[in-house]
Amino acid sequence: MALGVSSIHAVTDPLIGYVDSVPTVAEEISSVDQNGLTIRKFRYHSRDNQNLIFAILVTPRDVTGKLPAVMFYHAGGSKAETEESAAKYFATRGFIGMAISIPSICSNCPETIVGGNPKTDREKSILYVEGGPENNVLADAMIAALEGFNFLAAHPNVDSANMGVTGTSWGGYTTTMMAGLLTNKVKAAYSIYGSGYWDRGSFWSRYFGNLGPEDLETWLTYYDAGRRANTITASYYIDAPTNDTYFWPEAVQGTLDAIPSNKNHSFNPNRNHSQANSKSRYQWMVHYLKGGELPGFARPTLVSALDNDGQLDLTVDLQIPAGVSITSANVWYADPDLAVTERQWISLPTQKVDDGTYTAQLASSLVQDKVMYFMRFEDNLGNYTSTDMGYADEVIDPVSSNLGKYPVTFSSELGAFYTLETSATMKSGSWSDVSTFKAVDSTTTVLAKRDKDLNKQFWRVRRDDDE
Repeated sequence: MALGVSSIHAVTDPLIGYVDSVPTVAEEISSVDQNGLTIRKFRYHSRDNQNLIFAILVTPRDVTGKLPAVMFYHAGGSKAETEESAAKYFATRGFIGMAISIPSICSNCPETIVGGNPKTDREKSILYVEGGPENNVLADAMIAALEGFNFLAAHPNVDSANMGVTGTSWGGYTTTMMAGLLTNKVKAAYSIYGSGYWDRGSFWSRYFGNLGPEDLETWLTYYDAGRRANTITASYYIDAPTNDTYFWPEAVQGTLDAIPSNKNHSFNPNRNHSQANSKSRYQWMVHYLKGGELPGFARPTLVSALDNDGQLDLTVDLQIPAGVSITSANVWYADPDLAVTERQWISLPTQKVDDGTYTAQLASSLVQDKVMYFMRFEDNLGNYTSTDMGYADEVIDPVSSNLGKYPVTFSSELGAFYTLETSATMKSGSWSDVSTFKAVDSTTTVLAKRDKDLNKQFWRVRRDDDE
């Protein structure tokens, strides 16, 4: 009989022992001052000195004090140098950035060495767990990513309370894995088409049938990013193309469903392994790691999908941060029976009820075809967000107690008292108290009720130090 997931995880997890491991430098390669930045290249020991990992660290030149930091994980077949420009972009804007050549994922990267040999065999043996999950090539990759993050966190000029992880494709998968493994060490995560739940629909799911049941359970437990997602505490975003060859919408949705923390996403219609907006990653990191210097993203929630004489009436509530306005809103639908890359996503108009409420209808013919659908929004800053993926044959009844209410999530101090306030103008003296509550965790979520009579409404949370 196969061991249960929890018992396997507790006994033989090959990654969890490296969550706090800070590696040492094995070799300094170069350090160059360029355009106000210092670009340092070096290698660090990894996995108990078995491996050497090439890294690029980019800091503002002559940096003093503490800065937020971002770890960049490259795509499959790529290497650290492909993320160097992104690290430089962030560093010129008040961050410290680091990229590594990830073993078993990088290509043409002989500077990263595993067991004494260059590691360039991308994707080779990624499902192999014979003899234990520690024998899978992704163990080297994920341990290198963990230790790279911890090396960056230990940098004297890094504000370790404000760190982010991000990456594309295999790097997006690594981003999701790191957010789950490192938990509250990561404050913000931005995955560009890299999710978990590969067994629900992915490029690799076709190969799962070649594994025995025990090996499949072992691989999913330790190397499927979705199975790690329930411990994510970071503010998490995933940019998800609807026609992605590798990470299908079903896998992305499964990952999002597993994440308990503040999360957002966009399903981007008729795209295959390409981004919707390359600037959104930077805006996400600035918002969460630099105290909201840039606005956050709107967050839509499908609150009801009701039968109306055979058609489906959709209602979406939208949280819109200060400084953000919606410039477009559409429903997109496709035939789920077609192969992912062959689905043709078609748009339908929406009706704006007010700034925070949009409605739309799916015709009875679409309901009969059981199409999959989502509502997608674009804001004035060029960012996209969407609802979860829905299916036209599923009715969603509104939860009356929560209708028109929106979660406000913030970092809190255990045992401290806070007051939720609201205002229609954000002007001094216009704020009024809504409720007072005691924090029972390091992250607190309260429901803010929207006043339908107001065109705009804002909320904030005040700590009551006198309690």
